[in-house]
Amino acid sequence: QVSGITRTSGFDLRNRSLAIQRLSVKKYDLCINCAGWNGGLNLKLAKPLTIFAGNVQVGVNAVEACAVNGIPYVGVIASCGYPDREPNPLCEERYLCGRPHPSVACHGLAKRQMVEACGFAKQEYPEGQFSVFCVPTLYGKNDSFDPGRTKVVGAMVKRMADAADDGSFEVTC
Repeated sequence: QVSGITRTSGFDLRNRSLAIQRLSVKKYDLCINCAGWNGGLNLKLAKPLTIFAGNVQVGVNAVEACAVNGIPYVGVIASCGYPDREPNPLCEERYLCGRPHPSVACHGLAKRQMVEACGFAKQEYPEGQFSVFCVPTLYGKNDSFDPGRTKVVGAMVKRMADAADDGSFEVTC
């Protein structure tokens, strides 16, 4: 059985004590943390501290709540955490070797903290299982299509939907 635990369902991972308590109520076999608060470049420029702090809290609190409750943890980290100007193909060993591009640093550096939190959790809870993996972009049902908040996939979907609504046969991306 899969349980979706989201902020929209009343479970805010930014709240440490709530995260620990909520994960203690039911015995989960595994936690896959895809949570994060993010958006397009305009949002990152307007609210870099809010994005950084919220994503650090979500990542660290999720790792700690799983550690305390004995739940194996898999964190999904963002490709924007890779160093700026990293040559392709990107390789896992280089993830922490240099600062991310300034336009995405607030989100990328926050996601890097999840890697560090998993390392610390392994030290403190050696019997636990803590891992991370990187994906280029996630998209889900609660993503925003607001032009000031959306990321690439959401922006493209919105432009295509708007073009279809307007009867246009062209989309500029």
